[in-house]
This record gives sequence, structure tokens and C-alpha cells, in this order.
Amino acid sequence: MALIRPEDADENVWLRYWKLGIDAHQQGELAVAERLLRAGVLEAEALGPNDPRLASSLSVLADVLREQSRFGETEPLLERAMKIYEQHFGESHPSTVEVIQQLSTVYEAVGRYARAEDLEKRLLAIEEQTVGNQAPEVASTLNRLASLCSHQNKLAQAEQYYHLSLTINESALGPQHADVGRTLSNLASVRMAQGKAAEAESLLRRALKILETAVGADSSEVGQVTEALGAAIRATDPAWVGLFEATPPSLPTNELATSAERFVGAFDDTDETISVEGDVFEDVLNEAHKAFDSNDFGRAERKYRLAVSILERSGQRDAQLAYCHLNLGRVLGARGCEPEIIKPPVKEALRIAESLDNEHPVVASCCVTLATLAFMAQDYNRAKKYSKRAIPILTQVHGKDHARVGIALCDLAGAYRQLKKFDEAYAHYLRALIVLRKQGQPPELLEAIHGCAQTCSAQRKHEEAEGLYRETVEMLEQLYGIDHAELVEPLREYSAVLSALGRRAEATQLAERAVSLAAKADG
Repeated sequence: MALIRPEDADENVWLRYWKLGIDAHQQGELAVAERLLRAGVLEAEALGPNDPRLASSLSVLADVLREQSRFGETEPLLERAMKIYEQHFGESHPSTVEVIQQLSTVYEAVGRYARAEDLEKRLLAIEEQTVGNQAPEVASTLNRLASLCSHQNKLAQAEQYYHLSLTINESALGPQHADVGRTLSNLASVRMAQGKAAEAESLLRRALKILETAVGADSSEVGQVTEALGAAIRATDPAWVGLFEATPPSLPTNELATSAERFVGAFDDTDETISVEGDVFEDVLNEAHKAFDSNDFGRAERKYRLAVSILERSGQRDAQLAYCHLNLGRVLGARGCEPEIIKPPVKEALRIAESLDNEHPVVASCCVTLATLAFMAQDYNRAKKYSKRAIPILTQVHGKDHARVGIALCDLAGAYRQLKKFDEAYAHYLRALIVLRKQGQPPELLEAIHGCAQTCSAQRKHEEAEGLYRETVEMLEQLYGIDHAELVEPLREYSAVLSALGRRAEATQLAERAVSLAAKADG
């Protein structure tokens, strides 16, 4: 591309690239947006090295790259944009502030918490000067500072920032505002980390009451606070700990018992204690969740089985029981059991959920899990059926742009691709990419990009496949490193596409790299 000379600079050309780039970005077409915005940067360079239009192009391009988790490329663009805005407008200008916030987010994403903390302190000083020290914006910045301090185990500072944020939000927004509940929950997490479980429990009870009203009792936020409250309660009242430690070891995977009188009989000596109305069931369930989150899958399986048995003995057959069966299936999957071992509890969960409501959220969760199992068993028609059933429910429950919808679309596209229905696969991969790029889901987004690349290659859309394979390789390198075995197959496939485009030298280079990585993996 020829260099643009200052005398040839045209603001209208820059503006056209900038607007088109933003439109493509808003529509989720990140590769197109990147090309347009990079062209806009070249045009803006000719307008002057410190021109605010250049800073604008740099910051929007950085946002496009950040959504692709290309943080290494994002940071220098934002640093440059920040300096231009500072020189042109001053550090308190809204454009400068916005770029500082973007850069702080990037530093946090890559774990450079101290650098992000420095930027947030700058923002705090600017906001206190421009909007006053009692504004909600200041409370938000204090919350971010507290979170960054928590990441660095600077708990006393985190506590101080959360307290200041809480005081401001209660005064500016009212004591029942959702942000007050969120700050209380965040402060409770610091209290737990300090070993002050009783204080954390009190804070979480307040947070739960506020959030149930402000955002809804069925929201994920309320679920997270409820789980944290359970952990705080257990920490303050350990009398129940060990109550079920003597539960029998995991049943052999070929004798999966989920209904089952056989399993219940092992707990006859605890009849006096088990009560769905009491706290024991919640304690067992929370312990199961905690074990699963800690990758202690053997213990998680025992606890989920116990939770199932408590509910079944009570005659309770509701969504709670369905979720317990489903989670038991997921634990078995995490333990590496065969699909035929995992399916029974998941299908039982589906039967229970369907008896409640065919559109119940747990129906979608079961269908997603069963689709995965069908895919593992290479039953792609069944995988397609379950994914198609899950998508409309997930869309209704979470909205069309939720990550879970994007993941289900990607699963459906994968089933179509395996069935060699490439047009359907391509259409669903594109929908999945739009959603997942918005949500920033690296592993799932990677799967969608790679699957779409394979589909384009099968359709002989080699130019489109080339861009998608390049993005696949770049993302794999960011996630796993440049020498990881995960790169072998994508590099081979990418090489074949480049050969089809007549780019023999590049194709050979990639093929040789794939051979080298495969040899390292085998060695």
C-alpha cells in the first residue's frame, strides 16, 4: 500500500473508513471492522501524528482487537491514543478518560493488576475533580480499585475502597439500589478472605435481600450471592461438617444408580437428621457445588447423589431435583465416564423438567448436555436435534446475544458440518460468531472460528477460510503458546487452503511448522 502524504490527506476519506469500521464492529463483523479501521489509521496518520482523529481510530481498532482477546496488540494502540488525547484535550477530557478506562480493562484482563490499579487511581483523581467525590461514577471506580487490590491480596485496601463505594452508593442511589447490593457482596468476599465469616454472612444477607428485589430472585447474581451465603454460613456454624463424610465411595460407573432405593439405603442411620425443610439439604448441595468447582469430582459425585436421595425420599419432584440429576451427570462427565454412563441422570433431569414445563430453562441445559454426549458418540443427527431444541429456550431465557446461545449455535453448526450440510453449518457458525465475539468467550469463540474455517474450506470459499484460519492460529498461540500441539491440525488445514490459493511458499512454511510441532508432541 502506498504511503499517504500530508498534502494528500483527506478528512472525508478518514471519516468514511471510521464510520464503516464502527458499523462493521457493531454488527459483529470484526475482521471487516479491523481492515477498515486499519485503513482509517493510515489516513489519520497523514492528518498529523497528534491529531485526535488518529486517537479515535486507534481506540476503536483497539476495542475490535480486545474483543478477539488480542491484548498484546491492543495495549500499544491505547497507550498512543491516550497520549494524543492528553496532549490535545488534557487528561480530564471525556475522550482521555474513556481510553484510560479501556487500557485499565486490558491490563486487568492480562493480569497486570498493579498497572491497572495505577490507571484507576488516575481516573479516581480526575472524577473527584470533575464530578465531585460523592458521585456514582466515583463509587464505580472505587469498586474497580477494590477488585484490583483483592487480586493482589491487598485486602485492607480493598476493604477501604469498598466501604467508600458503599457509602457513596447508599447516599447517591438509595439503600435498596442494585449497586449497593453488589458492593455489599464484594465487601463480603473480602471479609471471607480475611477469615471474618460472621461479618461476611451479615453483609451477604443484606445483599441478597436487596438484589432479590432489584434484579429478580431468579437472576444469576442472586444465585451467586446465595451460594456465597451458604459458604459463609458453613464457615460460621461447622457443626454439620463431616455429617456425611462417611458416605459410601462412588458407585462403579457400570452400576449407575440414580433413582434409587439401593443408594438411599446407605443413609438409614441419618433419617433423624435429613430434612428438606431444614438446612441440611442446602448444605449438602452447596458442598457439592464447592467440590465440583474445586475439581474434587469424587466428592462432588457423592454429594450430588446424596442431594438426589434427600429430595427423592421427600417425594419432591421439581426443578431442584432436575438440576441435581443434571449436575450429577456433569460430574460423571468430568470424571471421564463414557456417554452411556452419563446419560441416565441427564435424561432423568430432562424427564422431570418436561413434566414441569417444556420450555423450562433446565430443559435447555439438559438438551445442551445431551447434544454434547451425542457428539461424543458421533451421533450427529441426535446432537443436531438436541441443539435445535435448546436454542429457542436459551434465547427466550437469556436473550439472543447471550454466550450460552452462541455456544449452542456453535454446537448445532458443528453437527451440521459433520453431517456435511455445509450451507446450514456456515449459517449457524456466522450467527454463533456474532454472539461469541460480543461476549468475549475465548475457548468457545475459537471453536466457532475454527469450525467456520473448516466449513468454508469444504465449500471451497478459500479466501474467507484463509482469514478464519489465520485468526484460529493467532488465537491458539495466545491461549496455548506458539509451540503447543493444538496448533498441528489447524496449521495443516491452513496450509491446504493457502495451497489452494496458490500461495505455495507460505503453505510449505506452515506445513513444515505443523510437522515440527507434531514431532515435538510425539517426542
